[in-house]
Amino acid sequence: MFASLIITGTELTRGKVQDSHLKNISSMLESIGVEVSSAVFVPDSSSIEYYLECVSNNSDIIITTGGLGPTDDDITRFAVAHFTKRDLEFNKEAYSDVVNAVGCENSDGSNSVQAQIPKGFKVLHNEKGSACAFYGISDDKKLIISLPGPPSELQPMLEKVRDIVNKFQDKKCENVWVYSVYAVSEAHFNDISLRVLEKMGNESQKVKVGTCFEEKKLILYLYSFEKDAVELYIKCLTDMLKNEESDIERILAGNNDIFYLVSVLLLKKGLTISTAESMTGGLIAKNFTDIAGSSEWFKSGIVSYSDDVKIQELSVDSYVIKKYSAVSAECASMMAEGALKKFGSDISLSMTGYAGPSGDDVGLFYVAVARKGGNTSVFRHKLTLQKRESIRKRAAIIAALHVYHILNI
Repeated sequence: MFASLIITGTELTRGKVQDSHLKNISSMLESIGVEVSSAVFVPDSSSIEYYLECVSNNSDIIITTGGLGPTDDDITRFAVAHFTKRDLEFNKEAYSDVVNAVGCENSDGSNSVQAQIPKGFKVLHNEKGSACAFYGISDDKKLIISLPGPPSELQPMLEKVRDIVNKFQDKKCENVWVYSVYAVSEAHFNDISLRVLEKMGNESQKVKVGTCFEEKKLILYLYSFEKDAVELYIKCLTDMLKNEESDIERILAGNNDIFYLVSVLLLKKGLTISTAESMTGGLIAKNFTDIAGSSEWFKSGIVSYSDDVKIQELSVDSYVIKKYSAVSAECASMMAEGALKKFGSDISLSMTGYAGPSGDDVGLFYVAVARKGGNTSVFRHKLTLQKRESIRKRAAIIAALHVYHILNI
């Protein structure tokens, strides 16, 4: 099913207030398999009815926000009534909510306007304000839901809206599977996904793919009636990604920050971690310590950018650097082991590489993970990226992925 959002408010279209409704409502709808086909911001004016007409042709559900208050520019109820060819009628249930919200009776005043809803529509109780929300089915079988504008009033209603939308759906809704894909650009992911769907053959018709790119990951939404088709897509995608830059698993179920996932595992196992960074310049430590409560599991970190610091602070053998260079598996291993000993943590993570922007080895880096009483694991990566900032960010995420997988062993 498809939904359209009409978000009203002159304060929004003039940039006086920042919108949060689009993200919150869209996320809620997507979680129950409803795709948002369009969203529009309109001022408090007669254009609301115009956009109701515009979106009705390609929408099963129309949700409006704002314009339900007592002032003259609150005209959403009038626009919906005219669009659905319904009269507005005074609703006693709605009026009771208004009275409770404002704390007095004023049936002849402006507050009474908020108790008027289109005939045949139902009241959606507003527990945080006086603007009466409502919903109903139009003659052409569209579900129309009108919600208040203030986020403090709208947000508590979203669970009720979810139930209303679920009941409206007259056919089995596709399930939604959510995954996080790390260290892959949106364009590159799209290329790989197309190859995956081609490889799946006829089974590809059973899966719809949606993505949302965020700073640290790409969120993957898979819509399907069949779990087997989703699992086949993920398997093919995993295999293709492993053949790209390394064999590291970069797809995890759910929408989560990889650094947060590492923190959860560390807390669960009662372990601590420390870092020794060269190429990433403290970015890994920053991502860890951005998490509230990180002092429980993050011991310390050191930016060992120069060879001297690697030697003096992390006990890296100068012979190793001379023979293999500071960007080598041997140096990364000694950096991790040096941090483990220096900070007394249970696990240590090191990173050394070339972030560029020039040189044949730009994008080459090594990650090492040392464990108290255990072995040190070293991983080599070569990114095809050219921008220094992008290399550092992706390398930090890949390093966290290695820790995550090692903790899951």
